Amino acid sequence: MEPARGANLTFDSFDAGSAETVTVGGVAETVGAGSAVVAKDGTYSVSLPPGTYTVNWAYIGSVPSNVGRGIDPRIVEVSPGENGRVDFVIDTGIR
Repeated sequence: MEPARGANLTFDSFDAGSAETVTVGGVAETVGAGSAVVAKDGTYSVSLPPGTYTVNWAYIGSVPSNVGRGIDPRIVEVSPGENGRVDFVIDTGIR
């Protein structure tokens, strides 16, 4: 298994108050609580407030995120006052 380098991870909070809507090129988009791009070595870093998040992924301009089995785990919990580590498995469907 190889790192998903270049994948964009987005973290959307279950708390609807943490998302915001921005307009890009005349199109309104909902922006989640945080995002990170996976480095060549497979690492990423994101700072999130405590809460529960749904995780999504995409390769910008490449493989759509609905191909394959997706990302696991799909939901993560951030505890107050702690640094955490979550290793994700991304199945792109490419064999």
